[in-house]
Amino acid sequence: MTLGLGDWIFFLGFFGVVIGFSLWKSRGTTSGEDYFLAGRGLPWWLIGISIVAANISTELQVLIAFAVLCAMMAALTFARPLKEPKTLPERKDFDLQTDPKVKALGGIVIAAVIVFILIFW
Repeated sequence: MTLGLGDWIFFLGFFGVVIGFSLWKSRGTTSGEDYFLAGRGLPWWLIGISIVAANISTELQVLIAFAVLCAMMAALTFARPLKEPKTLPERKDFDLQTDPKVKALGGIVIAAVIVFILIFW
């Protein structure tokens, strides 16, 4: 895919506007506090939005997808005896109907999610 003339104009114009606006807004900064904390003049709600936006990153999206996958595996692993809603399974039926390999895999995945969350969260 190649970029046409309109694409390049939009691309360079966008960066020009961003750099120009940044330089215009930074005219009064004289210290690091002015630069990093905006002179302590931002309202609380804007700081909150900034914190939330900074924390919603790709890592969080991957973690959510991984947690959903693990929850689905756990539901499929441990809810298998509930196929027939007319009767509630007893513990002995649960152990007989669920393949031990599937139960082991579900337990490993759930343990991995817990360890991952405890280490990286």
